[in-house]
Amino acid sequence: MNGVTSQPTVREEGRLRTAWELSELIRPLPVRRAPRRRKERLQQHHPAIVEFIHLARFATASQVQRRFPQWCPSARTTQRHLAALVRLGYLSTAPVRSTSPNFPLVYQATGRGIRLLRDTWAQHGVERSFSMPEERRNRGRGLQSLLHELLITEFDLAVRQTVNNRGDLSLLATERRYYRRDRRLQYWNRGILRTIAPDSGFLLATDQEGSDRSLQLNFVEMDNGTMSTAKLRAKFQKYDQWARSSEAEEYLARI
Repeated sequence: MNGVTSQPTVREEGRLRTAWELSELIRPLPVRRAPRRRKERLQQHHPAIVEFIHLARFATASQVQRRFPQWCPSARTTQRHLAALVRLGYLSTAPVRSTSPNFPLVYQATGRGIRLLRDTWAQHGVERSFSMPEERRNRGRGLQSLLHELLITEFDLAVRQTVNNRGDLSLLATERRYYRRDRRLQYWNRGILRTIAPDSGFLLATDQEGSDRSLQLNFVEMDNGTMSTAKLRAKFQKYDQWARSSEAEEYLARI
């Protein structure tokens, strides 16, 4: 049936066929059975993957693989786990504008994924609160905006890997949502309430022999080359003012 047909093609005939001649072109198609859809199951390490992506806001398969090499030893295994979490509804892919076809999928946690994290921690007797998912932003993100977020995730991942390879460092906390109203860092300066909103922050503990344990709160600012030097200088001045304020002392004592 798939061999050479005896009927001339339209190009060979140089004319269009009438409806009376269409029955000659009908050929039976082979019956192909649809593959059985695999029923996805939530695996024990899946909540950890969802939590990493949610805390990072956005992440690619490459970043997930490097974060969890014990569960994602290869790119294929990583993509299989992420595809399963998308089908289960715990993850979704972020809508992106102005990217090439080779731009990798960018994953974000869903509302169902947030409920999974709360339930998982509750099973361990820990009550955790998580921010609302990024999927609530329906319109597609611009390429530079998404690239900015992925660069921060890349830096956070490098910090985590560095801490894991050092015996004198401990990573106590991370934060990627200082822009939210309940997490803003504010201070009073000359009677004006000012705000700083770092792109990321992480709290380190340093353990050195012969000295007390010290804590270091680090803020991260990632610029894609779009901010002027004057704006950078003004932003760093606000960081310095916040660090010297009483609000900073209260914040550090609280965390």
